[in-house]
Amino acid sequence: MKKLNSNQIRKLWIDFFTEKNHLLIPSSSLIPKNDNSLLWINSGIATLKKYFSAEKKPPSKRLVNYQRSIRTGDIDKIGITARHQTFFEMLGNFSIGDYFKKEAIDYAYELLFSEKYFAFSKEKIYITVFEDDNEAYNFWIKKSIAKNHIFKMGRDTNFWDIGKGPCGPSTEIFYDRGINFDKRDAKTLIERDIENDRFIEIWNIVFSEFNNDGNNNYKELPQKNIDTGAGLERLAMIFQKTPTNFESDIFKPIIKELEKLSTYKYLWNYHPTKLLKENKKQWEINSEFKKIADFTRSITFMLADQANFSSTGRGYVIRRLLRESIIIAEQLEINYDFFTNLIPIICQNEKQAYPHLLLNQEKILNLIFDEADKFNKTYTQALKILFEYKELNKLDTDHLFKLHETYGLPLNLSYLKKIAKKYQIEVDYKRLAYLNDQFKLKSKQNTNFTKGMKIQKKLFPNFKNTEFLGYKDYQKIIKAKVIAIKDNYLVCDKTIFYATSGGQESDLGTIDNINVLTVFKTENDLFIHLLEENPFKIGQEVSLKIDLDRREKLTKNHSATHLLFKALEITLNQTLKQEGSKVDSSYLRFDFAYSKNLLWEDLKKAEKIVNDWIRKGFKSEIKILKLEDALKLNPGYLETKNYKDFVRVVKLNEKTIDLCGGTHVDNIKIIEEIKIVKLEKKGSGVYRLIAISGKEEIKKYLISQNIELLNKKGNNLIKKIDQLIYENKKVISSEKLIDLNNIKQEILNLNLSDDNFKFKLNNIIIKSKDIFDFINNLKNEKLKSKLEKILEQNKNLIYYDLENFLQKDLIAISLQVIKNYQNKTLFLALFKDDKYTLFIILGKNNLFINEIDHFIEILKKNGLQGGGKNQLYIFGGRVINLIKIKEIIKKFIEEKENA
Repeated sequence: MKKLNSNQIRKLWIDFFTEKNHLLIPSSSLIPKNDNSLLWINSGIATLKKYFSAEKKPPSKRLVNYQRSIRTGDIDKIGITARHQTFFEMLGNFSIGDYFKKEAIDYAYELLFSEKYFAFSKEKIYITVFEDDNEAYNFWIKKSIAKNHIFKMGRDTNFWDIGKGPCGPSTEIFYDRGINFDKRDAKTLIERDIENDRFIEIWNIVFSEFNNDGNNNYKELPQKNIDTGAGLERLAMIFQKTPTNFESDIFKPIIKELEKLSTYKYLWNYHPTKLLKENKKQWEINSEFKKIADFTRSITFMLADQANFSSTGRGYVIRRLLRESIIIAEQLEINYDFFTNLIPIICQNEKQAYPHLLLNQEKILNLIFDEADKFNKTYTQALKILFEYKELNKLDTDHLFKLHETYGLPLNLSYLKKIAKKYQIEVDYKRLAYLNDQFKLKSKQNTNFTKGMKIQKKLFPNFKNTEFLGYKDYQKIIKAKVIAIKDNYLVCDKTIFYATSGGQESDLGTIDNINVLTVFKTENDLFIHLLEENPFKIGQEVSLKIDLDRREKLTKNHSATHLLFKALEITLNQTLKQEGSKVDSSYLRFDFAYSKNLLWEDLKKAEKIVNDWIRKGFKSEIKILKLEDALKLNPGYLETKNYKDFVRVVKLNEKTIDLCGGTHVDNIKIIEEIKIVKLEKKGSGVYRLIAISGKEEIKKYLISQNIELLNKKGNNLIKKIDQLIYENKKVISSEKLIDLNNIKQEILNLNLSDDNFKFKLNNIIIKSKDIFDFINNLKNEKLKSKLEKILEQNKNLIYYDLENFLQKDLIAISLQVIKNYQNKTLFLALFKDDKYTLFIILGKNNLFINEIDHFIEILKKNGLQGGGKNQLYIFGGRVINLIKIKEIIKKFIEEKENA
């Protein structure tokens, strides 16, 4: 077997199949094009599906490719197994109605064993075939593959089938890395499909020869196809004889760079299983290095293909990878800005196959820097709160999980154990696992159309639409029949639960008192309910009840979204393009394209327009029309959405008419009021607007915002007033004392639900500043007078203790006064909170300047540090014996005065 780097392996693959008349199809973007069934491109076949389904004519019946791919389902395996990555490269060869089983096996055999290509030893290769596929079995036998190296397997491992559509048996090729990796033999590990580090699957060849009609009835395809996939990272591990994929040339430069940034070292030559048993600490360190390397490589490719960070969908995946990388890096004592070092290495290392990485390198770095910086601040805050919980004796399992849910504190077990030990927390790991399971289920409320499609194809391929009664009968408890079940997913023949779609979040509620965590629907309008638990049986009659309070809030926010979007168009005098929306029970949000700068004043105008409409009221009109008839009404609609032949047309007042399947108020008066609470710029020419609706919700929002403002500014001002009064009792007149107490009372009397709270509080702050300035000026005049009196003494070096003066004021006044006493040197001392500060102010003609260096040495020996030049020197520090310090300084002054 040769020793090949990753670029050589890829080139050999391409050269081999192009010599066999295959057309090279370069790697496509990770973001699927015109394919709603995938979040990311996850295989070599994913970009070629339309050729296989005959929707498009292929440029050639024989194709070869190398395809960058993402599989998020493998995230938890990264760094644990020898061969899993989030991002990986799949090498593939494909036949579309051309060659089939025999030729596919012939090509595989030649590539694997020919000295010109991979040059593997036959003793190292093992094969699996589908148990009923005698044809494939016999083809391998004819190639002189030993019978004890071929295993017949069942449907679970060797029959590719995703429900309706093309499917067929497969043959898989494994490489034996030897007894050192596992003493168990191939019959045990391969035949029983046991996870192991010895027999590595390097290639899978699917014989697509049947069509599944959706009811598991199989017919032979008139056009039979070949679909294959071989993992480049796994092949690199094999050819370079590394312990795992991560020591190959693909990852080694990344991990080497990480080592430079960390106090920990990566162990390069090791046995994965032995390391886990004999040195778990080092095994964990290696795993952490691997995860960062994989996640950073994944992020680099994702961003280069124009994905971006966000809270949902693809953007959420990238965000999760980045956050986990930062958290893991912290455990390796690596600063969060390590991406700056790694991204250029990845772009350089992969440039031969993916030159677009280098072209996008600067953009990738900028996006990562912004996102990493934001998360680092959040994560730091989480640790701060964790410490505060500990100080207040509130730190328990539930609080710990809250920090995970809110701030992203990791639930990685090894990390949690470190946290628990550091903060002496009694962690209930079973409780933590339970909370995490609930969180994951609830997180599925963000499940989109893609997820629905995936579940329908996999779990419920044979069902059509659910009867939806949720527009009119949502207030009733209805009876329905269970028609399908899988895990915690349940389908009924009818439902009143609105499913997540059109930006609106799903209804919640109960089915026979079992909590419904989310509801989504498929392309065929099959409503799938995700339950907290699922004790039901098919055919059982159940009672469906939705959370009416949540439905009311969702409905108000959805109608408010339509009104606000239209009001914004009126305000800006421009037709806007909506880029997406989210309607939750607590807020509404939508993104829109606008090329100019958007002012807050524009938003307030749009807000006023909507509130004027709401006050006037309008009974909404909802009709079902043919799409062609609906479009004649010039409605608002999303250009990216695929509308059916019949659509729901919603008219909320004389200005708004939209195509929409969401729930809406009967009369817009029900909304009561809206308030815009946030505007963000999401990128070039795209804004995100967030608003809330309902008087009670607005009141709660104002109170929460104003409490924060009161705590930050108001209470701080009260403390400042109290301190000012305490420190300046002798200066403040009774009149000013009354004024200060009145300001305190004004703050305490502010109405927290007042929309003008911030404005009123700022006015109070301005008013207080005038009084503060007055008192400070008065105090400074007294200081000036006092210094002049001190300097009139018949001494050239004078020491004096002061109280409660601002440093900047003391310096300014001292330098001003000393001008009239140019032969003198003034030593002024402030002592507060164990900190002693000494100011030395020199007149221009003083005789002390020659002694200053000697005096500085005396101060330093007694714990005071500092310095200065010309007429001003400042020294300070915490002192244990203040009397001793004063005596030393005064004694030195007396000696110089009497010399």
